[in-house]
Amino acid sequence: MSAPNTRFHRQQGVALITVMVLLLLTSIAVAGLARSGWMADKFVSAESDRQRAFAAAEALIRDAEMDIAGIGVDPAACQLSPGNLVGCRAIADPFFPESIDDLDGLLAKVSQGQGNCLRGVCLPADPAVALATPWPEDLKELTAGAGAASIPARYGEFTGASADTTGNPLLSPAANQAWYWVEVFQHDSQGGILTAAPQGLEPESEHPFMYRIHAVVLGNKPGTKVHLRSIFIPYPARP
Repeated sequence: MSAPNTRFHRQQGVALITVMVLLLLTSIAVAGLARSGWMADKFVSAESDRQRAFAAAEALIRDAEMDIAGIGVDPAACQLSPGNLVGCRAIADPFFPESIDDLDGLLAKVSQGQGNCLRGVCLPADPAVALATPWPEDLKELTAGAGAASIPARYGEFTGASADTTGNPLLSPAANQAWYWVEVFQHDSQGGILTAAPQGLEPESEHPFMYRIHAVVLGNKPGTKVHLRSIFIPYPARP
């Protein structure tokens, strides 16, 4: 009479083990899905941060081009006092040269900064070396200073553009995460200081300058850094 009861208990034991195994497998699957979801959210968040930094760097490039061309958000505001302004910059600031005669005056201004850079304008001492040397990864010196002693330029600092209108908080001066620098190169028609001009363009002989723009933006997440570089020729020679 005891055999059926023993068999019943054995069946209960097997069923309990089966349930426990199923619960364990279910828990592992749920944990795996949760981890996958967490990793996906982390990836999306990091990618979103990088895309935001990339968009900010693109906006900085456009702002630097306007700065070089002397065009503000309100163009008339840059011409209110021609005797005291160079483009959209005050006469005391480093500026973008119009002719070779301007180079000595520009050098006198930028030499007060770090590595011949001041307020976003850089005049390399040796153009060939500058072109062959990667832009420094350590931005400590290049982002130093404030006000008239600031080494980099910031979004809208000279053009009057507002970071609020872009909807990108990384461009806000308060964030201190976005900067640009413009290297000034004089083109030599004989050899060409810049031989890799975009699409083979050259500047006019009356305005023999090419500008290499560096825009660097740090994202909100550690490790997010975007560095865009662009060549700008405001006065290209006609073919």
